Amino acid sequence: MPGTVTNSKCKELFPHEDVLNLNKFFGDPSGKNGDVDPKWFKDNIVKWTPPYPMFFNASGQQFKTMKLHKKVVDVYTAAFTEVLEHFGKDNIKKLHLDQSGGSYNYRLMRGGSRLSVHSWGIAIDMDPARNPWPSAWHEGMLNHDFADILEKHGLWWRGRPGDNDPMHFQAAWRY
Repeated sequence: MPGTVTNSKCKELFPHEDVLNLNKFFGDPSGKNGDVDPKWFKDNIVKWTPPYPMFFNASGQQFKTMKLHKKVVDVYTAAFTEVLEHFGKDNIKKLHLDQSGGSYNYRLMRGGSRLSVHSWGIAIDMDPARNPWPSAWHEGMLNHDFADILEKHGLWWRGRPGDNDPMHFQAAWRY
């Protein structure tokens, strides 16, 4: 069963996902006219090179780098490095753990009126073609050992029982 690792590490490292706590911890990305604040972006968003090749699920193009908030880079690097060590490149490809929908994206939540956590550069979507939103995780979707590794390092998985976004991992806790 996925989610055998508790999310206590996420609660130790990162804030709750509500906007006030995210802004306090990561800074407020909101700029003028519905755009990202360019100074906030310049000061906080960095290019991250994943420890193994990752590809944009929609086009198949390789990500040379992905954009993340500077405060989460070490956690993402450690988590994905352990994924590489645990699975190896061949199994990563076989399990589609090299497929991503991306990370930083300044936008509203789908179907919502508040910013998505992707707007702070603290979330990543993995293999969205096989883990669509909204749906509950089930066998055949994202590998549960992969989810456990990312949770162990402090990322919150939205594929836990009772949630509906199995592709999504974030550096902010939910409940």
